Amino acid sequence: MSANETLLEAMDDLSRVRDMLELLSMTTRSMPDAEQNALATGTKIALDFLALAQTGLKEHQAELSEKEAN
Repeated sequence: MSANETLLEAMDDLSRVRDMLELLSMTTRSMPDAEQNALATGTKIALDFLALAQTGLKEHQAELSEKEAN
């Protein structure tokens, strides 16, 4: 498996995790109690970190693609 294929697979995995976290976040919005507020805060933080990871992978993929083109 090439590095580019590995990155694509990792990006797909991160997208699935993001979808699951967003679903969890949505379940905490209706009349939240203290536990649901904590879950909402945790999922927000996790989604922020996930977005950073996805950005980093996209940048790395662009670098790899540029190297392969040259």
